[in-house]
Amino acid sequence: CEVWIKRARVAQEIECYEDMALYMNRFVTEYSKIEQQQPLSKQHIDLLSFAYKQVVKPRRFACKTLHDELQKANSNSSNPEEVDQIEQYKQKIVKELKSICNEVIELLNQYVVPRTKERKELGFFCKMKGDHYRYMAEFVSEEQRDIAAEAAEKEYK
Repeated sequence: CEVWIKRARVAQEIECYEDMALYMNRFVTEYSKIEQQQPLSKQHIDLLSFAYKQVVKPRRFACKTLHDELQKANSNSSNPEEVDQIEQYKQKIVKELKSICNEVIELLNQYVVPRTKERKELGFFCKMKGDHYRYMAEFVSEEQRDIAAEAAEKEYK
């Protein structure tokens, strides 16, 4: 189980955050099977949170940038092909972002929150889930935005 923590630290050191998130996901999954009802340590919580934050950050930035590019292209009456290419690329990034957010929310719901006993840590995980719902709400379709925004609001309360 600790092998995943060692790998996550190495991935963090060399800034391979996708790998870091994968290793933390595997750690949490295995840890919950071995340790049954034991909550994660502060160190493990920090690694998990950092890994997913670093994986989400560039995608959020890309979505914001592509949104701006789309607005510019639309206002300049650009070539419809160009607008379509930007939109398709944005949708690809949004799909990745949504997948990552759903992954961390599921991980927290299934393995982390049920074992958390401290109110402070539980509050941290609820905020973490709320943040990831909010990240999805920033870029998904209007219908999905309402659902994600409501879920975020529920977690923040």
